[in-house]
Amino acid sequence: MAADKLNILGTEFEFVGDDKNRINLFEKNDKLLIGGIDIFNELHIFLADTGSEEKLQAWIDRLTSLEALNPEIVIPSHADLNASFDKKALSATKEYLQKAIEFTKASSRSEELAASLKTAYPYYINTGVIDLGAKVLLGEIQWG
Repeated sequence: MAADKLNILGTEFEFVGDDKNRINLFEKNDKLLIGGIDIFNELHIFLADTGSEEKLQAWIDRLTSLEALNPEIVIPSHADLNASFDKKALSATKEYLQKAIEFTKASSRSEELAASLKTAYPYYINTGVIDLGAKVLLGEIQWG
């Protein structure tokens, strides 16, 4: 195994990403991206670990870098089996993070932020993560 590559049964994957602690695997021939912790698809995202606008924006920037690979198949690390497994998973994650930033600025209480996310994404699963993330983003509790 080279420092920047991994061979699995004759298929070579590159380690990709802007943060050495948030790696992803990319196979060029099939344009297959196996997502690290940053990649979700259409489901509510755990935001408590990323409790500031700056951290959310850095996450968005990392996803933009992964989009530049132009993957055709994306395996999210967190996924709804009935949602996207292509580059839409990247754009859906970015959109959710952008909405989280927007809604955080417009909310004075975590209940408002949580309600805004639930209203914007009524069919997304994983609703159990919303309240904690909203409390952390609005500074009501500390996390991590």
